[in-house]
Amino acid sequence: MDASTRFADEQRALLVERSRWLLAFGVLFFPANIPLDHIVAPDIASRVLVVRLGLVVAFALFLGATYTSVGRHFIRAVSVAFALLASLGFAVCTFLHTGFDSTYVVGIMLVMLGSCFSLPWRLGPAAVFCAVSTVGYLGLNLVGHGWSDTGLAWVAFLLGSGSVASLATHLNARGRQWQFDQREELAQAKAELEALGEARTRFFANVSHELRTPLMLILGPLEDLLEDQPGDAVFASMWSNGVRLQRQVEMLLDLACLEVGRLESRPARADLGDVLEGLVEAARPHAERSGIDLVVIGLDELPASLLDPEQIETVAGNLLSNALKFTPEGGRVVVEASASGEMMWFEVRDTGVGIAPDEIERIFDRFHRARGATAPGTGLGLALTCELVELNGGRITARSVEGEGSAFRVVLPYRPVTMDVVHAREQTVEVEVSAGSTRLEALLSDAGGRTVKEEHGTAPADAPHILLVEDNADLRAFVVGQLSRTYRGEHRLGWRRGAAPNP
Repeated sequence: MDASTRFADEQRALLVERSRWLLAFGVLFFPANIPLDHIVAPDIASRVLVVRLGLVVAFALFLGATYTSVGRHFIRAVSVAFALLASLGFAVCTFLHTGFDSTYVVGIMLVMLGSCFSLPWRLGPAAVFCAVSTVGYLGLNLVGHGWSDTGLAWVAFLLGSGSVASLATHLNARGRQWQFDQREELAQAKAELEALGEARTRFFANVSHELRTPLMLILGPLEDLLEDQPGDAVFASMWSNGVRLQRQVEMLLDLACLEVGRLESRPARADLGDVLEGLVEAARPHAERSGIDLVVIGLDELPASLLDPEQIETVAGNLLSNALKFTPEGGRVVVEASASGEMMWFEVRDTGVGIAPDEIERIFDRFHRARGATAPGTGLGLALTCELVELNGGRITARSVEGEGSAFRVVLPYRPVTMDVVHAREQTVEVEVSAGSTRLEALLSDAGGRTVKEEHGTAPADAPHILLVEDNADLRAFVVGQLSRTYRGEHRLGWRRGAAPNP
């Protein structure tokens, strides 16, 4: 169906609706004003009553016609006909009363203005209606009463009212056309955006697949090499950065699916305590390498519930990874959980760098990174975390004191496991707590801690000095190892902004 057909159908439906309202109003309006006839024209009140009742019957018939297929099909003609009947009814009242001196002419003007302002006509039908109404008033009273100066004034008023009503009809018609065109453009833009979203989702899915497959073929052999040579720093660095890349790919894909509504929560029987405990056990090596005290509170007191374990694991993994990443050596990270009534919650808090007060409201925005952030990141982790929490019917809040640490609390609905929950998956979810789990390693890939030790070669005594600046520890260690046999240099870890490096 093309746009012109849709517009015509829309205007027809609107005209049917407005016509029904006006006809129903007319059925009530004309009898309600019968007492006025005894005040304005008591000598002809009985004859005006006949006209009013005739109009009421006609309006009732027209109203019934609008509920038939024929009446809806010819609604334009029907609307002009009942409006013209109303104006001519008032013209007959002026004829029965005193002709051009009768105040019933005001009724004609009211019908003109009410019909043209209310009914979605175009200029042509409106102009014809106003012209016929004016000519009918003029003709009836010329034949019945002859010309008078008052008639000229009333005709001028009717012509003015008709002109204003016709102009209003024209402007309203243009306004409706403009609004329709705007809706069409918006609908087209929405369709294009949806198509773009679908294309983007397919693109992310395809890219994710194309990246995950070679990553799997890289990480698999690397895992075997690490088992054979567990102390090899280069293999360890390749493994950790490959897992980090895998995590970024997964986050992009999840966000793309969330945007088009394709990522759904799949509740299953699971224990939130087990999910959190598995993450904590996987994170302990990261914490130990960074000299961070990792503490758990209340994880063994949580009851089994219906939740999406993978999504909640992703949420907790992002929070725990951030806590470890932004907590300096000697700091503390606490994972605490509890259940109360219909809710259960867990909280990850740290003694890290904290978040500035003016940044706290924006930390869940996509691609937003706090000012001055030096740790690696894309600004996707917390955005994905927030959306996954909301997808599972929960909420997440953050509080922080800059320089002292941050705390993130996730509150989830407690849904007891019952036999009548038909949407739950049947199997009990077993949470893998091995620190070598690929998924857990991916979730904690940004937790921090170097996986490559900086090995210095022996450069000639006359080798030139170089200055190496790199915030990624693994990449810095790799470059140092490659250049240290040819160049001399020193480095300083943990430089502050404005601090001068060693030569």
